[in-house]
Amino acid sequence: MPNQKSVTVYANKYRLNDIEQGTFRFFNKMKSAFESIGYNVATKEDSNENILLSSSDPGYSLILEGEPLNSKSLCFRRAYTEPFWQIEKSAKRWEFEVASLPFLPDDTNSQPARYFTRYWRKKLFGHADLLRETPKHILCPLQGQLLRQRSFQSMSPLEMLEELAAHESSRPILATLHPSENYSQEEISALNIVMYRHKNISVSRADTKTLISSSSYIATMNSTVSFWGMFWGVPSVLFGRVDFHHLHPNTFDNSVIEAIKLQDSVDTSLYEKYIYWFWKQQSIRSWSDDAEKSILNVVNRRGWRL
Repeated sequence: MPNQKSVTVYANKYRLNDIEQGTFRFFNKMKSAFESIGYNVATKEDSNENILLSSSDPGYSLILEGEPLNSKSLCFRRAYTEPFWQIEKSAKRWEFEVASLPFLPDDTNSQPARYFTRYWRKKLFGHADLLRETPKHILCPLQGQLLRQRSFQSMSPLEMLEELAAHESSRPILATLHPSENYSQEEISALNIVMYRHKNISVSRADTKTLISSSSYIATMNSTVSFWGMFWGVPSVLFGRVDFHHLHPNTFDNSVIEAIKLQDSVDTSLYEKYIYWFWKQQSIRSWSDDAEKSILNVVNRRGWRL
């Protein structure tokens, strides 16, 4: 049973295996940080039963991608790729601290931002230079639950596709399906009906990352593809809430047609500064020498009293 000077980390069985093998770098940094101030660190599988029981623990808890249950519990999740991580009071990205902060481009120096973005463009996509192709299509990466409007969405994913087709009838719309989703026959049938009604919509089975640079813009709920689009200077229209919303018009504050028009006027030259601000300045980097210090600063800022 944890004591008051303990931190229990809840994770899925795959990450627990990484922890056992010593390859989960961010966990290693968290463990080192908490042990440096006299806290014991334990791990448990993130089963529903274990998570519920965690609310009665006298110690603190960190849940991988899970909703915290009380003030002594926090969520930690990757900020889209290693080594960038966030520790938050909520598991909902649109409620993360960075989502409520203003992005002030004049406060970020252009040169380090350019070097940083070139490094990560090369690492993620194989090309350091910004090689944007002639736009051929509007890219619409679909996620899960195609027929349902969830709380963070302005409409359901298929309604998004229909709205997009209604306003972009002369341009090809290339939709992609999420590789980790298991779509029902009802969802696939409904998608086929939408494509039958709108001949400019097609579904691509290609790796979505390979379709970004040839896109006019990206229309999505809150897919990570929208974040990757900034590396190629491709704007986005968001139909859902997310933490990296600052430079993307959305359909909560605007009508669909207004949001589509607004993406044309987005200053895409700010994307390099934004990526630098979002990753370098607003996340915890597990590769950093000061990661342990950052972890302790963040959990204390979230209300822990260590």
